[in-house]
Amino acid sequence: MAVAGQLCLLYLSAGLLARLSTAFNLDTREDNVIRKSGDPGSLFGFSLAMHWQLQPEDKRLLLVGAPRAEALPLQKANRTGGLYSCDITSRGPCTRIVF
Repeated sequence: MAVAGQLCLLYLSAGLLARLSTAFNLDTREDNVIRKSGDPGSLFGFSLAMHWQLQPEDKRLLLVGAPRAEALPLQKANRTGGLYSCDITSRGPCTRIVF
């Protein structure tokens, strides 16, 4: 009987933990979601950072890492990874930052 009670308690606590750890979106409206995409297989979006550019103009940027992006034409490697700058105030595409 004690084993059955312990198993019941284990199942109940596992169910409670599963309910506490579920995720949800705060903003579900489509106009609040920023969607940007990169090359398939580049792992676009692997790392993200917010940046506030003050000069030459004031704008907010999302810096997006793509560690498996293909190399630029003048680089002597196949996959060097890439860093992209995405203007979050517009619907335009992200642009790759050239170092």
